[in-house]
Amino acid sequence: MPTGTKLVAGLAVLALTLGVVSWWYRFESAHRSTEFWGPTAAELINQSSHVTASTLAPATEATADEEAELLVLDDEQFIPIRVHDVTKVPGMLLLRKSLLTDRNYAWHREVKSPHWHYCLLFAEDGQESRLLFSKDFTVVGILESARLRAVDCQPMAETLRQYCTSAKLFDASKTSE
Repeated sequence: MPTGTKLVAGLAVLALTLGVVSWWYRFESAHRSTEFWGPTAAELINQSSHVTASTLAPATEATADEEAELLVLDDEQFIPIRVHDVTKVPGMLLLRKSLLTDRNYAWHREVKSPHWHYCLLFAEDGQESRLLFSKDFTVVGILESARLRAVDCQPMAETLRQYCTSAKLFDASKTSE
């Protein structure tokens, strides 16, 4: 076999090996978070064409509106307020990737029911995934069919708070009150 052919074959093997290693690394870095969110929600978080942000307000008779969507979270009722489109907000792609990266979560910590304060709704072709955030951004949850699951996201809490404040995603600048 001529030297050039060996070189090309060696480069092909190297490229294939690096491709497999890259795929494996990506799989391992997002496996647990994808499992937590579920395949549909993970896909929506990653690629949905529409993202809205809102602040959650306790539902009272004074704030109740027949047209308002009522969310029941841990036996409390909330209404999304200040709902606005954030699909094209600078940094949204990085936020999406951060939400799907395993190292941004403290999987071993037990999560106590937080005071839910913010909501991101990812939507595409009639499918929706609603992510909830605690006021201090240390807990993130997903609401699916009246079922709520939450995980500690303390490793990225400060970054989340800073991003949401600078991007004015939820009017998050008021979290330090």
